Amino acid sequence: MNQVIPVRVPKHLLEKVQLLVRLGKYANRSEALRALLEEHLDEMSDLLAYEQANLEAEKLREIASFLNEDEFLALCRAVFAGSGSSVELVEEQRGE
Repeated sequence: MNQVIPVRVPKHLLEKVQLLVRLGKYANRSEALRALLEEHLDEMSDLLAYEQANLEAEKLREIASFLNEDEFLALCRAVFAGSGSSVELVEEQRGE
């Protein structure tokens, strides 16, 4: 589902977007801004993935602080279920 977000754009940027529309690169300003935003976020995908992983790890640390040892070990088994050994994971990354 698409969301509408009001945003103020400096005149020089709007002029560039409008030029892209006039040149036929995009059908309209909304399409241009969506595409440009998506392209920029794609370029930052590694950073976003890293930050998301940090957020997930922080959530797990918070949850773990309320668990006893057995509950914590059960959580670890659930999180890492299916993961190979460190050697297997390294070999997989190397394509061995």
